[in-house]
Formats: sequence, C-alpha cells, structure tokens
Amino acid sequence: MRAPLLLACLGALGLGAPALGCARPSPSQSAGSDDAGPDPAVGHAGPIGLSTATARSDAAAASFEEAKAPPTEEEAAPTPMPRFVPIVPNPSLKSKLPCPPGTTLSALDTSLHCRLIHPKNSFRAGEGPALSFHANGKLRSQGQDADGQETGHWWFFGDDGALDYEVDYVEGEYDGLYVSYFPNGTRRVEHHEKRGKLDGVARTWDEHGALSTWSLYEGGRLVRTKYFR
Repeated sequence: MRAPLLLACLGALGLGAPALGCARPSPSQSAGSDDAGPDPAVGHAGPIGLSTATARSDAAAASFEEAKAPPTEEEAAPTPMPRFVPIVPNPSLKSKLPCPPGTTLSALDTSLHCRLIHPKNSFRAGEGPALSFHANGKLRSQGQDADGQETGHWWFFGDDGALDYEVDYVEGEYDGLYVSYFPNGTRRVEHHEKRGKLDGVARTWDEHGALSTWSLYEGGRLVRTKYFR
C-alpha cells in the first residue's frame, strides 16, 4: 500500500504559505520506509525526488493572489464530516467487535480486526470493523476493512484522545475527503483526493478558525490559491 502521489504542495514552492494538501501516509505504511517523511503539519509523505525546481515548474501556470476582502461564506465553509460513533462502547483491546458472518475476531498487540475464516489470500484477510490503540490504551484509529484494505471513512486520534485527522479510503488509498485538526479541535486542513491526486477545493485555517488559504486543484495540478490575512 502506498501513500498517494501529491503534487504542487505550497510548502515545496517556497512561498511561505502553509503546506497544502500533503496528507498523512496510510497507517499501514512501514515506519522504516525510505519514503520521504510526512509533513508534521498536515501529513502525506512528499513525493520521492520532487525537487523545488520541479515543484515550481509544475505550478508555473497557477494563480496566486492575496485576497483584498474577507473570504466569502462559501470559501470559508468547512465541508461537513460524518459524526464519529464508536463501533463498540468504551473501545479497548478487550472489546468484542461485531464481526460479519464468515469472519472471526483477531487480536494483536495494539489492534483488533475481523478476519475471514477461510481467506483466499492470508494477506488480504481483513474484512469488517477494525480498531487500533496507542501504547497508553487510548483509541488510535477506527474504520472498516474490505478485502484486506482500508475502505470507507476512518478516524485517527492522538494518544490524548483528541481527533487528529479523518480520511476516506478506497481499496487502501486515500480517495475522497481528508481533514486534520489542531489540538484545540478546530479544523486545520481539508482537501479532496481522487485516485491519489488532489482534486477540487482545499482549505487551511488558523488555530482560531479563520480561513488562511483557499485553493483549487485539478487532477493533482494546483490551479489557483487565495491567501487571507
């Protein structure tokens, strides 16, 4: 499983703006990977070998402007997200997941998930709800597996229990909406991905909830960015 290839991150352009749309790698990526590390602000590992010069060339046709007026209501409005509902009450490593028929509960050192009883491929046996936990026992992630890969909406939490980010998966890849949060719970970044590329509107906010940037991507290409003071 690989993190999506992200293009035209503003941080790579040296523009001094928040790095936009670089989301976190999949939780199943190896911690010892040789890939470029994730941007601690918003996640995804940067594309391997993407030089600043290349990034500038990729974004050469993009429009950058400092807004002279406050953002419109449409520009500033965060995309609604599904409400988090625990799969089981008070989740812990002792929880019993509601595994679908044909699967059984599998408990590892820091995770719980449902596995097919008779999988065709033992590496693709995950099927149904899945939970993982921090070393202190706090919930780290919640979501669903299908054919051994993340699918649908997943939530990720810090070891203090606060929501860190949430993201949509299709066949183990980010595909849909990604949203990250500041420690105080306000929204930090949101962007849309389509088949591993940024596509659509992306926004960043400051810790007080004020919109910082509004951007538009098409097929991984940055088209336009507005900065708000």
